[in-house]
Amino acid sequence: MRDRVKKNWLFAILAFFILTIASPPFLEVYQLGNSPLFIGMLAVICLITLLFKDFLITFPLYLISYIILLYNYFPLGHSFSLEWFTALVDEVTLSYNQILSGELSYMPQTIALVIILFFLIALAVLMIHYERPWLSYLLIVGYQLLLVAFNQLELSGSLLLITCTALLFHQLKKLPDTISRSRRSQSFVLSMMVFALLAGAAYSFQQLFPQARSFLFIQTDSIRDYFNQLGLYQHIAQYGQSGLSKSGFSEDDQQLGGPLLDDAAVVFTAYQQDPHYWRIETKDTYTGKGWENSNSSLHFIGNQDTLILEDVGYSGPLGPEAVIRLAFTDAVSYLPQPYGRVQLPLNGIGGAEEISEKNRINLKEAPKEFQLYWQELAYEEDDLQNVLLSDYSFYSDDWQIAAESGVTSQYFELPTSVSDRTITLANELTHNETSLYGKVKAVEQYLKTNEEFRYSKTDTTYPASDQDYVEHFLFDSKVGYCDNFSTAMVVLLRAQGIPSRWAKGFAPGEVTGEQDGLLEYTIRNSHAHSWPEVYFEGYGWIPFEPTPSFDNPDTPAEPAVESVDSSETLESSTIASSNEVNDSSSSANTSESSSVEKTESSSTEWRSLLKWSSSFIGILLAVIGALFLRKNYFLLRYRLYRRIKPNDFNNTYLLILRQAEKQYTRAANEPLARYAQHFEDDNPRFDGSFIALTKIYEESLYGKQQMDRRKWRPLLDQTAEILAVRPKKN
Repeated sequence: MRDRVKKNWLFAILAFFILTIASPPFLEVYQLGNSPLFIGMLAVICLITLLFKDFLITFPLYLISYIILLYNYFPLGHSFSLEWFTALVDEVTLSYNQILSGELSYMPQTIALVIILFFLIALAVLMIHYERPWLSYLLIVGYQLLLVAFNQLELSGSLLLITCTALLFHQLKKLPDTISRSRRSQSFVLSMMVFALLAGAAYSFQQLFPQARSFLFIQTDSIRDYFNQLGLYQHIAQYGQSGLSKSGFSEDDQQLGGPLLDDAAVVFTAYQQDPHYWRIETKDTYTGKGWENSNSSLHFIGNQDTLILEDVGYSGPLGPEAVIRLAFTDAVSYLPQPYGRVQLPLNGIGGAEEISEKNRINLKEAPKEFQLYWQELAYEEDDLQNVLLSDYSFYSDDWQIAAESGVTSQYFELPTSVSDRTITLANELTHNETSLYGKVKAVEQYLKTNEEFRYSKTDTTYPASDQDYVEHFLFDSKVGYCDNFSTAMVVLLRAQGIPSRWAKGFAPGEVTGEQDGLLEYTIRNSHAHSWPEVYFEGYGWIPFEPTPSFDNPDTPAEPAVESVDSSETLESSTIASSNEVNDSSSSANTSESSSVEKTESSSTEWRSLLKWSSSFIGILLAVIGALFLRKNYFLLRYRLYRRIKPNDFNNTYLLILRQAEKQYTRAANEPLARYAQHFEDDNPRFDGSFIALTKIYEESLYGKQQMDRRKWRPLLDQTAEILAVRPKKN
């Protein structure tokens, strides 16, 4: 024991350091808390592994540590007793059965902690007993890279420390056993200094070049998006980090930003002929952090048979009337409104409430199913291009005129948090455009097509407490979802004196069937969305779509350069609309929708990446296996031969002799006894065992003496074990 402790105590310290760095991310994800007892348990595990090698001793000690820590985290309302242990076993068994049956689609805390404790013990044994730092390193880093890929934690510092410690471990392992204590200490200190400098340089690099840190996030964006659509992040969040927003419509938009978890729960189903964006409400006041309404007055509507909803600013023609039927999964109070003229029969609904400042309708009795009649606004893109860029400054003298036209001062206002560089950017984007429509499209296309901006729900960050939300998105993170893109467009347009506002609701959803000649669109929480609206005189508030991969069917498409058969155009439009699948949006309120094209692309990229990742992992495992086999080939062959022919001493000795000759060359015609002496002179670690075996072999071969198995069997095993470990070179 003393020799083992003397040899491996430094490895035990480094192993403890690595495990201490590696374990907190797991505890944070499952909200278990990095308690002093957990750190103490890691120290005990490393100490047990250092002091004892016999499984009959280490197993009960590991088990006691295991049970004490489990009780610390899961007392289950019991004192530390057999009753508590029985309750814990029942809890773990129940959770396990629920996972197998599909009742649970996430990893419960109890099972997760049981698994991670076993994993940590295995790592300690690998690093201290077997001195395998790189295998342990690959396992730890692989696990932490999964957390980085999910982007729930920032682990660059942790990975850096683990890498440097593994390198130090490797460097110390290479030192020969015969080196003096003073030289070993000098090597340790020098290695520490070198790796500290490397760690400092790597940390400084990522601070000086922050764009390098986002490389992994960019490369794995499609994977995270795919898992988010499957609902994986939502399941992780149930026992993971708190504070992550979930997709769906919510009332509070005062604080936007941060990652968003998809929720695939169905909100309502729409039976209709054409897809629509479903507007719930609009907001007029940007605060620098989110959206509010300047005023909010409730007006009850109940003394009429039909509620007519239309934009007072629109004076153009209308399309034919169509029926839309809505069926809600759970009763909701708000009315999803398609763009156009809407007639809603109030019979059986019990009246409605209107909040005119928010363009919102609340249904009094929150019916689960009703129908409305819709007429399309019949205008084309050319009509908008002909709208003059109005000067709204005169409204400051007479806001009554502005109110009658649907434009009030709130649609121009910006908070003081909007910086000069945001206003400068707005000027640069629009200075070559002379028309209102041209300026609006210039801003929209900048956000929608600029490769500097990246759409991601999982990588979106919060701005600093003293930083403007749009400023952070446009110039710092450049990563976001619909809330970021739509808010940025409104701010940039208002900076140019163009009246605009923020709308929220749901994207069209996905086609899931057909009924009575109408297409069935399923709208989920993950289809919640936000977008900007811009005021065009004579046409009212027109929706636009700056978010990449999204197309608003209620915005007129750009005219085709060449004439196309109308039936082909309709078919193309129908296919494009039907292929839309929506994503999620806002931090505690809206979520976005993505198209099937993006979903299929993400899925294809994910499958391709999974294929190459699997191939890489397979090759890596094959290489590790080959290296292990190459290093342990002799010992494996020896043990196999001994198991097959346990009494064949002569051939077993010849197997050992051939291995010895690979390490120390035997001269031609050199007698075995002399070679054995030379071999042991060069390899004193055998302590006479090889000479003794050679003597027994010669006596057996030439003297025909009966050999004592009790004597040569342990000598064979001892010599083979030593031969399997190549001597370290000074």
